[in-house]
Amino acid sequence: MKKKSDAELLQAYQSLEDHDSLAALFIRYAAQVLGLCMQYLKHSADAEDAVMDIYTHIQKPLRHQNVQHFKAWIMQVSRNHCLQILRKKKGKYSIDITELNHMESTDNLHQVYIEDQWLDIMEEELENLSEEQQICLRMMYLEGHSYKEIAAIKDYELKKVKSYIQNGKRNLALRVEARKNHE
Repeated sequence: MKKKSDAELLQAYQSLEDHDSLAALFIRYAAQVLGLCMQYLKHSADAEDAVMDIYTHIQKPLRHQNVQHFKAWIMQVSRNHCLQILRKKKGKYSIDITELNHMESTDNLHQVYIEDQWLDIMEEELENLSEEQQICLRMMYLEGHSYKEIAAIKDYELKKVKSYIQNGKRNLALRVEARKNHE
């Protein structure tokens, strides 16, 4: 039996509500989604929970969305889901400090809080880059695409992709450094 393409599986899910097709499609990228979640959430249990949440979350919107490249789409959804989890946790740090004083030093909690702040700052500054730089940086570093994959997915010239990534990294570093110096 011929292996179905992502587009065929997606079409089967969207037109027939074939949940087996969606499951097969998601399983193709589950390891990459888990890896991305691990990068953001740092704990395997949290990452595994996030993967299950993502699978549940995508079922309804995916029925009606026009998704051209499922891999890029699912990685973006996963990234956003992890960022949402981190933002929710951010509000809990001040509560957790009093509860965890006997378990962890304040220095460790302070470091986690600072890292989370910088994650927010980097996300904000990323939004200030050109659209092409944002897209290419996200696809390269958050979704794990190669230069060639980005060029193919976005229909950019390969040299343009390399330029967007190089300039985007430089501009992002300058913007984050400027914010760091003002804080």
